[in-house]
Amino acid sequence: YNDMAIDKIDIDSIQKKLCDRLEFSGWKAHLKGFILSQDFKKILDYLVSESENGRHFTPKLKQIFRAFEECSYKDLKVIILGQDPYMQLYEAGTVADGIGFSCSNTGKMQASLEFMLKEVNAQIYPNEEYNYDPDLKRWANQGILLLNSALTTTIGKSGTHFSIWQPFIVYVLDYL
Repeated sequence: YNDMAIDKIDIDSIQKKLCDRLEFSGWKAHLKGFILSQDFKKILDYLVSESENGRHFTPKLKQIFRAFEECSYKDLKVIILGQDPYMQLYEAGTVADGIGFSCSNTGKMQASLEFMLKEVNAQIYPNEEYNYDPDLKRWANQGILLLNSALTTTIGKSGTHFSIWQPFIVYVLDYL
């Protein structure tokens, strides 16, 4: 990236677009205060800086709030808190899809998700064949917020974005 590309990134516009994506699920009214704040602007500035310096992150920026988009606020029943998104790439993009533990971008099961689904199957559906679809949108749509304690991570490096996301996660958990 060059300085011209840096000047073209409009953080305010990104904040507004990300916030607007939460309208349908009902989260916009509850998270707008943080998303449009200087604290969130710092998160976005960090992500832009990392990307401009060749340290790309996962999932894609447009997917970082997918957990909130798929789990409506009014239907929220349970929160499952994970660590951070899958850090791997695959041929067509990133494994992480913005919903904790879910990996619908690849269509392939990750080990942590497989373990979780096997346990659910053993405890809840012991005599039935269970759906091992790696897209957990179906859980989110039933009121399960599958949230990571960091909504992004550097490709190939787990745990790199915990500190930047801490204010947001604290805000969400305190709010709830």
